[in-house]
Amino acid sequence: HLPERRNQVALITLDGEGRLEKWTYGELQELSARLAGRLRALGVRTGDKVAVYLPTGLEAALTLLALARLGAVHVALPVGLGAVPLRERLLDLKPRLLVAADAYFRRGQPVPLRPVVEEATRGLDLPVLWHRRGVSEFLEEALEGPPLDPEPVPADHPLFALYTSGSTGKPKGVVHVHGGYMVGVSWHLR
Repeated sequence: HLPERRNQVALITLDGEGRLEKWTYGELQELSARLAGRLRALGVRTGDKVAVYLPTGLEAALTLLALARLGAVHVALPVGLGAVPLRERLLDLKPRLLVAADAYFRRGQPVPLRPVVEEATRGLDLPVLWHRRGVSEFLEEALEGPPLDPEPVPADHPLFALYTSGSTGKPKGVVHVHGGYMVGVSWHLR
């Protein structure tokens, strides 16, 4: 990012407990670079697939930015998925890692996710990096990683995959690439 934007607000989050926080471009860059270092220490490499089962918010944003920095392919899976559809997607994806929350908030009430994830991953050789709601452990773990510079990748390198709903049969993943996605976003915003 440009140096003059380092202190500008880039992200405003409102968590399920009603806390409003603001994050600058500089803070997001530093945290995502350190989380990328933590993910690298967990064995995530360029081109690896990582499933993300997190509610929207800071942790999800940092995770996606860190994975893009590594050149890893992220697949964001909606937290509303039950154990069976989550397992189906994990079996299809064969990710190196699953980043998951143990709970999320809906209408101000915590909804447990850990039992869903544990059922979906039972018998799979799949490590899980947990984000525990209400505990800053996830960010503390992110700060343990050495900051990593972005991994240079070609414009047609996969950035993320989105799964269809699966309402007409087996869900299918649609892959978006770094260059094409960024050009498309830029074009639409103009």
